[in-house]
Amino acid sequence: MIKINNLTKVYRRDQKDTLALNNLTYTFEKKGMTFIIGKSGSGKSTLLHLLGNLLKPTSGSIEYDFESKDIIHNVGFIFQDYNLINDLTVKENLKIAYELKNIQYYEDEIIRILKKFDMLDLIDKNTGLLSGGEAQRVSIIRAILTKPKIILADEPTGNLDTINSKLVNDLLQEISKDTLVAYVTHDLEVANIYANTIIELKDGNIQSIKHPNKLQNIDGESEAHIIRKNASLFPRLFKLSNRFTFKKPVRFGLSIMSFVLSSLLLLLTISLNDYHENSVISNYFSQYNINEYVLYEVNSYQDLFNQKNERKAYKGSYLKSYLEDKFEDDLLNGIKFNQLNSTILTTFNTTFVESRYFELVNLTIEGEVISLPNEVLVSDYLALSNNLSIGDTLMIAGINYLISGIYKTDFVENDYIIKKTTGNLNPIDRYSETYRYLNVFVLQDNLTEIKNNDQFRVDHFQLMREPTLNQSLNSNITFSANIVEEDLIFGRLPETNNEIVLDLQYAQFLNMFDGVTISNQNLYLYDYHKTSFNHTYADILDLNGYFESGLTVVGIRDNPGQSVYLNQEMYQTIKSVYYDHYYFDQIMLIKDNYLYESSLNDLRTTIKIEEPVVQTIYMFKEMLKTIELLLISVVVVLMIISVSLLVSTLLTIFYEAKNDLAILKSLGLTNAGVKTIFSIQSITFWIIKLFLLIVVYYISIYLINIYYNSLFVLKYFEIYLFDLKSLSITSLIVFAVILLSNQYLIHKITKFEVLDILKSDY
Repeated sequence: MIKINNLTKVYRRDQKDTLALNNLTYTFEKKGMTFIIGKSGSGKSTLLHLLGNLLKPTSGSIEYDFESKDIIHNVGFIFQDYNLINDLTVKENLKIAYELKNIQYYEDEIIRILKKFDMLDLIDKNTGLLSGGEAQRVSIIRAILTKPKIILADEPTGNLDTINSKLVNDLLQEISKDTLVAYVTHDLEVANIYANTIIELKDGNIQSIKHPNKLQNIDGESEAHIIRKNASLFPRLFKLSNRFTFKKPVRFGLSIMSFVLSSLLLLLTISLNDYHENSVISNYFSQYNINEYVLYEVNSYQDLFNQKNERKAYKGSYLKSYLEDKFEDDLLNGIKFNQLNSTILTTFNTTFVESRYFELVNLTIEGEVISLPNEVLVSDYLALSNNLSIGDTLMIAGINYLISGIYKTDFVENDYIIKKTTGNLNPIDRYSETYRYLNVFVLQDNLTEIKNNDQFRVDHFQLMREPTLNQSLNSNITFSANIVEEDLIFGRLPETNNEIVLDLQYAQFLNMFDGVTISNQNLYLYDYHKTSFNHTYADILDLNGYFESGLTVVGIRDNPGQSVYLNQEMYQTIKSVYYDHYYFDQIMLIKDNYLYESSLNDLRTTIKIEEPVVQTIYMFKEMLKTIELLLISVVVVLMIISVSLLVSTLLTIFYEAKNDLAILKSLGLTNAGVKTIFSIQSITFWIIKLFLLIVVYYISIYLINIYYNSLFVLKYFEIYLFDLKSLSITSLIVFAVILLSNQYLIHKITKFEVLDILKSDY
């Protein structure tokens, strides 16, 4: 039974109201055939759609003899234009009616009814290929198949021939014995033959009610109306979602590829904007099994003219103490550049190592590894170019060393001699030249003998009355305590820590000695370590810290050099600090394995590694910094493009699916089901997109590295690595956009009635 109370429906079109139904009140019988007749525009179809909950009334109410939430289970529709899902078979269209109404599926029932309509041979035929009459018969079968309590038929025989029309009407009449059939038609003759009740509408009002044929078997309830719960609806919704998604595979493929490419650009932009050079460096070290590293520190400050002053510090207590603390279990070797052997007139570099160094570094050695002080290990290039052999003597810094072995390098395979002769050494060659071809190894124990020298030279030392940075940086001096009273031509020996003696030439350079007296005895040193310099000059020995109150010249030595003589106490103090932290030109770290990314990340950001490929990576990072704002702008633009492409793709899918969605909703698909379909679509779309994105991302990584290595021909390395973090961020952004876009479509779909969806252009 259906009861309508003061039912009114007003359509609003183009800001104008059109009255379709005007305050109708009527009670339908529980069974029988009720025909609704009237001219076009009288409100027939509107009333039918209101009864089936396809439209919402403007005012008034509709009461059923079942709960309103069960309308989908108890109402079957027969539409004037069939409303079949055209790319499914007849069987699939009928099966959906069972599944959406959550009723046990009976294939035998489908076969029985198809036989009755003489359509069994069409069971596996696509409904899009059916004739109009065949399609309408399938629509009728779908409506009656689940044995609803109410069947709403909107001119069901309009596209059928006379024979099939009679067959349909006879069947509906038979069904009406225990089911209410509300039948909209223009054909008064048919109504008079089959109707138990005829309601005539005119201008939205009930014009008349007639009862041409007596209603039989009013009482009783058919078992056919019992709803039997079926299994989960999810498999069907999953199929429907995929059907909507892949309905137009070519268009979908083009859409998703354009979206994937824009997502790839977004991913690369995010990744490059947050480029992790330490990951790339660590990967390079692992690739080539590199475990020796020359470390330095880059600091800078802004001067009074707002100019940036930057400096690399390869030594000094600030750097060395930090490295000793960070790598207390590893080796730190010192390297001294440009040592000169007066016998062979060749410059070379000396690396001072501990004996276990040779256990960590893979060197092929002819002869013996150095194990005693005053033994030296030389490269095969030095041995060849200077005619050196095992057992020969080599003088380094005034100390004679016995050559115990010769280690092999790749200078022959690398054509080093030819490249050097022709001036074609690349950065890798120069690095090998510095740390292998022109290098000798001695034990760190030899420092004890070196420290016994009675003088040492300090760079960046300048005595002056008004210290200036530029003068100090471009100067050096020799410190000594090797002086006696007889060496003086004027004055006395230094007694306190701030007293000094100068060589005659140096004193005259400073305009302090005229041959008779010392004028302006007080001199000062520049403070390289003041806070405002931000450790920029941390590689320079902080002599100002020992002579904060200045120096007093108390004597002149008759010597043409530029030496400064201290008393023994101050000399020993400064010499100890000098040899501990400032004697070596560079510090080399040796590990038993390569430096991991975590170790690199744990270093001060100012700590860098002196290696050609690593320097290239630093340059790449700096280049990215210079275009950081551009990258951010690109990210914003690409996000807009990605969102636009996604929305376009989803809208395209929706346009293709909206009619089918309306049909499914008329068959019982709930708003929750619509949400499930589009949620599945979101996940499916995201999974496909993520898979394709990963594939093209790997291809892009390969191409980026190939291209970059073609520009910088040093040795192959990967300048750009797979960035899981940026991929995850991009994927989450895309998923969020997909989800929000789908939620927007879901909101629009669930907001409107089925008929609005069918008529809409959004």
